[in-house]
Amino acid sequence: MKTILMCEPKAFAVNYEINPWMNFNIGKVNYFVAYKQWENLYKILQNLNVNLVVMRNQPKDLPDLVFTANAALVINGNALISHFAYKERQSESILYNDFLRTLQFKTDTYFIDNDIYFEGAGDALLEKHKNILVLGYGFRTEKKAYNYVKNFLEKVSPKTELIHAELINPDFYHLDTCFCPLDNGYIIYYPEAFSKKTLNEFNKKFENKLIPLSKEDAMLFGCNAVSVDNNLVLNKASKELKTKLQNIGVKVLESSLDQYILSGGSAKCLTLELSLLV
Repeated sequence: MKTILMCEPKAFAVNYEINPWMNFNIGKVNYFVAYKQWENLYKILQNLNVNLVVMRNQPKDLPDLVFTANAALVINGNALISHFAYKERQSESILYNDFLRTLQFKTDTYFIDNDIYFEGAGDALLEKHKNILVLGYGFRTEKKAYNYVKNFLEKVSPKTELIHAELINPDFYHLDTCFCPLDNGYIIYYPEAFSKKTLNEFNKKFENKLIPLSKEDAMLFGCNAVSVDNNLVLNKASKELKTKLQNIGVKVLESSLDQYILSGGSAKCLTLELSLLV
């Protein structure tokens, strides 16, 4: 059974602009709609037998705390805590660190202590079947974070391979907005978000398991999805994408999250898997 961390959106809003999706959206979130959308996502995951852990206290000055994917890289009971690139989010790290410690995770604050930007599972995603951790960089996570992530893995998950992924499209500023490993071993991704060197690496490492998304599906945050067994929970998918996923045995479960897209996030951003064991 998966365990996933979520944060109740008591103070969610767009109060500043730190990514292209936020531009011109300050003050436009409908709080009641956003809360209902979060509840619907929660209920879908609950119905899929996911064990959900919820942070209940969201300070008003941290509206993006709801995006728990950015909290840390969590693997084998260890949490590598994020250090956010923008000052508007940096105080979140303290709350995430403290909360994960109450759950008995061993936390590592190297990136905070050394002022290196790293944004957790927003930019660090594991393909479980090949045991490859993909580390995105270019907008929020610094390239130089690679060396310590590698050291971290050598301590907590020594058999996990680490590869880099260069992000080049500012609309897809986190890896989890354009790359999604599915539980069945396939990967959906948006090729236009990556450098040619990275695409070549993906083709080499993942071969025939890659499923490209159209721009339409990418802009609907189709990659920002939560995979649970043979189900994929996402904001919205085109008929074309649904057919592709059905052909590999994956059922699409849509959960409207347009209020969160105003802030540059969707289903995956709102969740952090805590039960990752490799």
